[in-house]
Amino acid sequence: MLHEPEQTIALCSDATKRFLLAAKHAEITVLEQLSSNCRIVIAVRELIHELQKERGASNIFLA
Repeated sequence: MLHEPEQTIALCSDATKRFLLAAKHAEITVLEQLSSNCRIVIAVRELIHELQKERGASNIFLA
């Protein structure tokens, strides 16, 4: 017999509820770290792009 999620949680023991809550908190932490890493990657990508543009402009000037 399948239960709705709310019914399943109601049937869980306190230890199970604490475990599930800790798992959700861990997942949130990992996603926050991923978001932070993505912001860093985007900033580095933009920096590299600007450096490449400057390099191209310098090559034209030197040629």
